[in-house]
Amino acid sequence: MEVQEEAPQGQIHYFIKPGLKEAETQFWAQRRITAINNTLEGFVNELNGSISDNDRNLTLAKPSSNHSITKRFSVKSPPSENLVRFLTDSAEHIHSDLPYTKFTPEEFYKGFDLGWYPIAEGLNTDRKLADKINEEVIKKPESERRRTVELYLIKGAAGSGKSVILREIAWKCRAQGIGTFIWIKDIPKIDITVLKELHEKTKERIFIFWDDAAINSIKISQAIKQLSNDNIPVTILTAERFSDWNNRCDNLDELVGKVYEVGRLSHSEISDLVDKLDIHSCLGPNLIPKNRDERIAEFSDKFERQLLVALYEATMGKSFEEIIVDEYIKISPPTAQSIYRTICTLNRLRVPVRAGLIARIHDIPFIAFKERFHKPLEQIVLWATNAGDHDAHYKARHPEIADIIFRHVLTDTHEKYNEYIRILDKINISFESDNSSYRSLIRAKTLTDIFPDYTDVASIYEKANQSIGKDSYLYNKWQILKESGPMEVLKRPSKY
Repeated sequence: MEVQEEAPQGQIHYFIKPGLKEAETQFWAQRRITAINNTLEGFVNELNGSISDNDRNLTLAKPSSNHSITKRFSVKSPPSENLVRFLTDSAEHIHSDLPYTKFTPEEFYKGFDLGWYPIAEGLNTDRKLADKINEEVIKKPESERRRTVELYLIKGAAGSGKSVILREIAWKCRAQGIGTFIWIKDIPKIDITVLKELHEKTKERIFIFWDDAAINSIKISQAIKQLSNDNIPVTILTAERFSDWNNRCDNLDELVGKVYEVGRLSHSEISDLVDKLDIHSCLGPNLIPKNRDERIAEFSDKFERQLLVALYEATMGKSFEEIIVDEYIKISPPTAQSIYRTICTLNRLRVPVRAGLIARIHDIPFIAFKERFHKPLEQIVLWATNAGDHDAHYKARHPEIADIIFRHVLTDTHEKYNEYIRILDKINISFESDNSSYRSLIRAKTLTDIFPDYTDVASIYEKANQSIGKDSYLYNKWQILKESGPMEVLKRPSKY
């Protein structure tokens, strides 16, 4: 259960969170409080009567020490509670029995980030680059490593398959029997003490797969510094777009041991992809009538652009932008379109969008979203729970698709401005995902690219200042803008 963040005075609303078992859902549905016209004390008393002693005890339960990581231990000591929590909430231990959620091949080929599912089910095309990195980085003898703490980068265009390649490498590591392999989720920072414990108990090099370098650049650099100080052997593999790495990862440049660039698919990789599309009935109307050689040729012609775009254009026979915008136009009702626009405005920044934030902006609690908008946005928006925020999150199929919606649907600068203001009015930076979204939204370079009129940018900073209050990050971006813009427009916020 989660309390909605805003409600009419004297009323407190809540909605049922995802992930509850059917019996639990029915229980809460029967006891659903739509409004309590009472004091906070009355609300607390109602909750007190609704939660059993057994439920209270469950919240205090420690995570199980019977964790897969113990199979890597060279000592008999069990993992600490902090280590198990880290490998439950903040990261995943990559091992031979790693569980994954099932989806459909169609969802993967439409561009959804579906975690381990497409790799486990063999839907992805085996990339030669993944094998190259496995040989040069993972299997490299310890005696040949020049640094105790290493950083390797996979760099490519948006939608080129970087994240899938990163997962492909990690998945192949499960059965290799060398090293301890960890996949990092969206977390505020890495607790170095748990990595130190992990190394002490495994006596192995730790391989960390940490996607989205630009968003996590500060966290990665801090982790490398601390790990180096403690002399913990760790190899970090990350991935990023060319533009974002060049513009936002200066602090990581000198730390990178080697850069691997994602290029075009080879002829054999294209052939493999075409065969998998055929097997899973995902060829699309453009490829179905063609023979195998013609299908391969169609893909080869499209690969001047990135993999995601080529998949759409080769299978559908239309331009990528046209397909995405046409899909948006067909969404009904208009409220569903509005929700999707907001999700895309934020998700293009590659940060999952907290359901509580959407609830505040559109007055649509999560349970109402499931009931009214799940079907209109099916195959367009995904939702999942996040261990860090203990909230549901929404995301578009791919940040590239979200960016197309932002650029091609919000065609007028005024519309983009209103969307920004609406988000900043409701954002709550005490949540990690909201804070990441907020910081990405107010980057001076991002804003000046979107809003050529510096008055709009100044107004957005004023709104952020009113909504967030005194914030050093905002002040820093304001100073950057002052140095590059017309001085008569860029006055210092009054509340500073």
